[in-house]
Amino acid sequence: MEGKISVIVLAHGDEKELIKCVDRILNQNYKDYELIVVSTQKNSELEEKVNSNDRMTLYIKDADKLEDLRAYALSKASGDKILFIEPNDFLIDENSITTLDEVYTQKNADLLLNSFMTLKDGNFYFGNGDVQHILEIEFLFYQCQNVEFRKLGGSLIKRSLFDEVVSDDLVKSDQVLLNSLSKKLKILFLIIKISMYMMEQMEINCLN
Repeated sequence: MEGKISVIVLAHGDEKELIKCVDRILNQNYKDYELIVVSTQKNSELEEKVNSNDRMTLYIKDADKLEDLRAYALSKASGDKILFIEPNDFLIDENSITTLDEVYTQKNADLLLNSFMTLKDGNFYFGNGDVQHILEIEFLFYQCQNVEFRKLGGSLIKRSLFDEVVSDDLVKSDQVLLNSLSKKLKILFLIIKISMYMMEQMEINCLN
C-alpha cells in the first residue's frame, strides 16, 4: 500500500552530482512523494527547479556540517516514511522509490537498508546483501561488517521512529543515528535490490 514518502537531500549546494541527484528524484513514477532539499548555500539551478516543481521544497540554512541540517529537514517532512539520498548519489531509474516501497510494505519493515552500487576506477562494485530479517541485538555486528548499516543514503525509514530517539542523535553521524533507530524498530530488512548508484568510492569506518 502506497503512503507518502518524504525524500530528503542534505547538501552544501556545490556537490558535483547534486543536480543529477535531484533530477533523478523528480523523475520518479511513485505517486505520492515530496522532495525536501536543505542546503547550506544557494544554488541557482536548484532554485529554478523549485519554481517549476510542486513536489520540491528548498531550504537554505547555515550549518557547519550536513548532519546539523537533518533535524530541520525532518521537521518539514509530511510523509509517513523518510527516504534519505546523499547529494552525490542518485536513483538508478524511475522505478527506484516504487521498488523500495514495495519491499518495505511486503516485509512490513520499519527500516529498509538499501544495497548500492559504487563506481571506482572505472569499475562497478555491488553492495552486500540478501533479503533478511535483522534483530536489534545483531545490529552493531552488522554495522561493523556492512557499510549499508553505517549510512543513511538509500534508507527508507518509518517517520515516527525519529520521534522516539534522543534529539541530540539527530545531528550526530549516520552510524550513531542508525544505531539509535535500531533500538526502536520492530522489523529491519537489508535488501540486495540495487536502486542507488554511488558516483564516488567512500571510506566509512566502524566506530568503536
